[in-house]
Amino acid sequence: MCLLPGISSCGKRVRKGKVVAFTFAEKLLGAKASRPRVKAGEIVRVTPDRLMSVSASTAIPIHLFRELGVERVWDPDRIVLILDHETPPQASDHANSHRLVRAFAHEQGIKHFYDVGEGICRQLMVEQGLVFPGELIFGKDSHTITYGAVGAFATAIDATEMACLWATGETWLRVPRSIQVKLVGKFRPGVSSKDLILKVAGTLSADGAIYMSMEFSGPAVRGLSMADRMTVANMCIELGAKNAVFPVDAVTDDFLKPFGVSYQAVQPDANANYARALKVDLGDLTPQVACPHRVDDVKDVSEVQGLPIDQVFIGSCTNGRLEDLAAAAAIVEDRRISPHLRLLIGPASRKVYLAAMEAGLQTVKKTPIINSISLQPDRIGPGLELAKKYDADVVALLWGAEGMPRDANERAMNVVDFVYKANELGIANEKLWIDPIVSPVSVEINQVRALVELMAMLGEIAPGCKSVVGLSNISNGTPTPLRPWLNRTYLMMLMKYDLHSAIVDAFDTDLIQIVRGKKPGPVNLIHRMMDGEKPDYASLSEEEVKYAKTYRVLAGESLYSHSWLEI
Repeated sequence: MCLLPGISSCGKRVRKGKVVAFTFAEKLLGAKASRPRVKAGEIVRVTPDRLMSVSASTAIPIHLFRELGVERVWDPDRIVLILDHETPPQASDHANSHRLVRAFAHEQGIKHFYDVGEGICRQLMVEQGLVFPGELIFGKDSHTITYGAVGAFATAIDATEMACLWATGETWLRVPRSIQVKLVGKFRPGVSSKDLILKVAGTLSADGAIYMSMEFSGPAVRGLSMADRMTVANMCIELGAKNAVFPVDAVTDDFLKPFGVSYQAVQPDANANYARALKVDLGDLTPQVACPHRVDDVKDVSEVQGLPIDQVFIGSCTNGRLEDLAAAAAIVEDRRISPHLRLLIGPASRKVYLAAMEAGLQTVKKTPIINSISLQPDRIGPGLELAKKYDADVVALLWGAEGMPRDANERAMNVVDFVYKANELGIANEKLWIDPIVSPVSVEINQVRALVELMAMLGEIAPGCKSVVGLSNISNGTPTPLRPWLNRTYLMMLMKYDLHSAIVDAFDTDLIQIVRGKKPGPVNLIHRMMDGEKPDYASLSEEEVKYAKTYRVLAGESLYSHSWLEI
């Protein structure tokens, strides 16, 4: 293991016969400042090893950088730009910011640019080998602290400082005091690193580590995976920490070995001076939960047992890695999710998503189906290869390289393109489920008309392929009481062209009756209107009038508004 310049093999310096010991933060920042000795509280000037800026808000430092009058960034190879928040863009200002970030990356020659869909920054930096032990990382993201899992000093900065660092490559900071968290013992079954950091949060409080370096150590560390360490380091920001770090050991070395990069690790001295020291026996921990609305309002799960749950989210930057998803899958197994609970899964990156998909495909006993593979170059290749390998059916999402198709012709071209690529790999048309995708009618009214035109020609341009839609797409953004009218009418329109499958609201009893053929009246009405009939509202039932009015909105014959049923 290499050591930073100026640090002896025992990690201590001798001054006037006295051995001086240092924390991780003091050692690393002293080395980065090219100073033989620094202590907590001192100000140092440093040059970072990596600068990471995230999401649409990266537009802010870009504008500030322009105001500085500097034409080129200090070092494009040390800059990382990632679009992960506000994805897909929720509004035009976010979309324009994404476009600005893409253009800036191209203009400045920033090769470490990760577009929408690659993953969340806190995962990608470690997963892609963009942070190593002994490095100093600044990120325009509060949870930059995560990268201490691999032995780096990583901390967050604001947009102004990021812009200035792009221009100069230098900044200053105060050396933080440090907290030592010594870990002993071993987790009991059902207890994990999330329980560990929640217990620490409950002990120190939400402001118990403000501007401090949390340094984890002890014999139990070697039993923590890299995913465990990332979870713990990530959540230290919730305690106000400036940095959180784990020692570099065999786990670190094994994780980083594939990148083939040599690094200089920094370890704190055994007798370093800490502002506070904690000792946690992992064997004493039980499952923990942070109760609303504070991260430090931590209780044993047993204390809240029986409390009804409406929604569960597994994923993102603290628990979206493969071993997290595997743990959840082992609990669920063949059980059904409660019908009154919403379970959301968000893999931390595309790499994790594909690995989880393959792990699932390996266990499926019936013919599996992969949902969904789009036409974007970085997605269709890996997805179709998995489908071929496991003889899986595929939901072919007609989201092209340029995004949402604009009309029926562009959708048709996407169908032909997808079928051709699948056939090249030996995947038959009968294995493909075409999802023509549509924007909400509240956003773009002509999309439905284009989709219906495609459905009318689908059998001719893609014989053997099936069709599938997610009904809720059409009604996103519409007031909840009105959404069923859009969903049902949309379904009836597509049934005219032999729709094979739809993702439906199982609690909408009228919709289920339509699916089962028990409401032929409204179905026939919609199909006649699609053939050009203009019904006399006076001859229709109240329900049929609502369906007729909804059809006219979806067909683009009348403008959408939240009051379309009242007009």
